[in-house]
Amino acid sequence: MVDGVALENAIGRYWKAAIIGGGLIGLEIAAALKARGFSKVYLLVRRAILRAYLDEDKSKRVEDIVRENRVELMLPTKIDNLASKEGRKLVSLTDRELEVDFVFFATGC
Repeated sequence: MVDGVALENAIGRYWKAAIIGGGLIGLEIAAALKARGFSKVYLLVRRAILRAYLDEDKSKRVEDIVRENRVELMLPTKIDNLASKEGRKLVSLTDRELEVDFVFFATGC
């Protein structure tokens, strides 16, 4: 419960986020942030959305739904570096750099 309250307090101050992981928690966080009015939500996925649960066809359908909800899906992607700069977070990918307010790790175990 304490973690949930801390997250609620933190996300109210920000507008851009990167979520690392395409499982159930990553999708839930992406939906919650968009519902709260975040202007930019990046979902960074290494292989496929919900790959532990869905076959390729169903995973592609979920990808379409994610994009329809204005979440910027980056798939497949590789994170080269994470850094902080003037209170912001820099996520360096192979082909570009994202500047966000916070990074949420939803990579599972």
